[in-house]
Amino acid sequence: HALAAAHAVGVVHRDLKPNNLFLAQSRTAGAPFSLKVLDFGIAKVIEEAQSTGTMSLGTPLWMAPEQTERKGFVGPGTDLWALGLITFFVMTGKPYWLAASEANTGVQTLMREMLFEPIVPPSRRAVELGVGHLIPPGFDEWFMGLVERDPQRRESQANRALLGLLAVLQAAPAAAAPQQGPQATAFGAPMAFTGGPAFTPPGQSPQAQSIMQPPMPSPQTAMAPGTGGAWSPPSPMPAIKAPPP
Repeated sequence: HALAAAHAVGVVHRDLKPNNLFLAQSRTAGAPFSLKVLDFGIAKVIEEAQSTGTMSLGTPLWMAPEQTERKGFVGPGTDLWALGLITFFVMTGKPYWLAASEANTGVQTLMREMLFEPIVPPSRRAVELGVGHLIPPGFDEWFMGLVERDPQRRESQANRALLGLLAVLQAAPAAAAPQQGPQATAFGAPMAFTGGPAFTPPGQSPQAQSIMQPPMPSPQTAMAPGTGGAWSPPSPMPAIKAPPP
């Protein structure tokens, strides 16, 4: 939702990464937490990027290929490339690029993998990383639409990417999926939101927390990497009421 709002006014974040996504106490009734997108410090107005080009700004682990070129086109799809990689990281606990999992790997190795080596489906990469059971059916098609090197062929609509991801999560095998929670509406389409409770460290007041340090999942909704078994989505959160028009 945050990306769709930014893109609607012509702003591209350009440095989307887990460190810039914070879980905070929600001020909306019925919502256990809200996710804030922070640090628009290198955000670029789309029109300016089209006319003047852009320097290579961003974090290599999450940045899109066009950000490595001085005059590469930076648009909404640049943020969605990062969204695909972040979603893989959130679901598996591991970065998608193999270079990031190898000790003493330089930026040059990471950039070569990101720019030139084949981009394999996330289910196959998860198996290579020992967490293949955490990727649900249908996720490959969604991911490959976002992590596409050619910006012209890449998904560029944040709301469409959201609906596609929710459809994948809701279509998980019935044997592995818990009972679906209440329905909510966003972008004019019915969707079931899932998530966990707000995280507050013992003895502390609720505060913002980066998703790089997520709360420990419950044994009923998560499995340790490498233990095998069927993928299970998180417990459903209460319905989030859409704001009035």
